[in-house]
Amino acid sequence: MTTLATALGIAWPGERMLLEADSSGGDLAFRAKQPSTGQLLAADPGLLTLAADARTGLPAADLARYCQATAWGLPVVPGPAGAQAYQPMRALWPAVAGVAAAWPGTVIADLGRFQPGNPAAALARAATAVLVVTRVSVEDLYHLRERVNELAHTLGDPRLQRHPVAVVVSAPRKEAAAAVRQVAHMLQAGGSPIPVAGYVATDPVSAASLRAGELPKRGARSDLLASAGELAATLGSWWPELIALSASPAAAIAAPVLTRSAAATPTDAGTVPGAWPPPSGVPVPVPHAAAPHSSAPHSSAPRSSAPPAAAVGVADHPRASAAGRHEAAR
Repeated sequence: MTTLATALGIAWPGERMLLEADSSGGDLAFRAKQPSTGQLLAADPGLLTLAADARTGLPAADLARYCQATAWGLPVVPGPAGAQAYQPMRALWPAVAGVAAAWPGTVIADLGRFQPGNPAAALARAATAVLVVTRVSVEDLYHLRERVNELAHTLGDPRLQRHPVAVVVSAPRKEAAAAVRQVAHMLQAGGSPIPVAGYVATDPVSAASLRAGELPKRGARSDLLASAGELAATLGSWWPELIALSASPAAAIAAPVLTRSAAATPTDAGTVPGAWPPPSGVPVPVPHAAAPHSSAPHSSAPRSSAPPAAAVGVADHPRASAAGRHEAAR
């Protein structure tokens, strides 16, 4: 989901970028605006230019050259708006994933609908974390259960301390705690090793601002960006390399600062959510009644970090979305 990936990128601490990798066609060309003129982004640089240069070898430090500044304060690598333009990319995704995974900052990759056979799957395989976004309804939960089982099999690695896949629930702030519990219980009842990382608030007004290329008027206090800040804090506590590697002293000055609330950490210190192989019980981070509005100042500074890189990717499956990777949410 482009809106979630954008909100997460705005709230993310340290040097970061948003990489548009939705092979069905990108949205940033219609949304993101240049900070100085308010005009839409230029055609280049972007994903196609990056892919063409990556195939012959590209130093990871050069990845930021393919970003464009935005009025969100979030550097982005825009993808082409039409699906047909992605066809030449099919053999180049592994090269793009390799550069993104080696970049010292965090790459948040918008993977779109992450169906089996998605040509951008190399990004998910290279990601530190892959977030699957879902709503709470009978059909959404059915498709989620099927999809996470597949992702658990294809992306899980017994050598990893934590499974790279996690679920994010989309729900109104006041209903978030119950929605997170419902999804977590459904997954646990089915024996899934995939944990629920938290929620992203359904906030139509703030989402409309992002779609218009602007920051929400309430900024970090908006339900959408506050929940994205809490989610970023949870991801950072589960995968410390996502933030530790990308938080340089320079980035710490200008990048967003997250206030970690009770909603941002596991509620049960006795077990580790997402531990791999899965434990018998998995605690769930539940939004605290007083926590939704954590502080997350905005920044335009790109993130910088040290080796190895991490990323988070955001993708969709039928009736659900996903984010994952050192590249997509790194």
